[in-house]
Amino acid sequence: MNNEKNNGTTIYSTTIFINSDSDAQEIRVWNERLNSVLQQVPSKADLFKPIIQFLVTAISPTKIYMMQNEDSQRRSAYIDLLIVISGKAEVSFTELEPILDIVYLKDQRVSCSLHNEGSVLEGLRNGHIFYSLNFIPENLVYDDKVLSYPVTSLEALQKMKQKALEKFMGYYYKGF
Repeated sequence: MNNEKNNGTTIYSTTIFINSDSDAQEIRVWNERLNSVLQQVPSKADLFKPIIQFLVTAISPTKIYMMQNEDSQRRSAYIDLLIVISGKAEVSFTELEPILDIVYLKDQRVSCSLHNEGSVLEGLRNGHIFYSLNFIPENLVYDDKVLSYPVTSLEALQKMKQKALEKFMGYYYKGF
């Protein structure tokens, strides 16, 4: 690995030597996969393309959703990447955690959470408010396109929000 200073900023680069006969095909396929990941990331997630590309390459999620939360006091966005892992994956969440730690090194405003695909689908089908509000097409930044997820109707979302508000208010007034 080489590093050099450019206007006070350290630039890192890596030189990779490959055997052109045996590795070329594998490198080409890998490069095509990385480029296809970049092409499907929406413009709202442009800043996070390297992170998304890294996550897709390292852990092969089925989908990645991006939640943006504005911190009004600091005027900065806090990003949570909801990473959906197939139930067929042979790697446990515990084994994937160190990979997620790498993502946090560059930008502490980025958080990643792992979600089991079966739990996500069940939550969407049963109308769970967290899944129904966050695992939506508008938040999707990566999709392996193997499986389509159900989308909760606007009417159902309104009912869920109203029910959650009523429940909250009931507990709130109990406290007084």
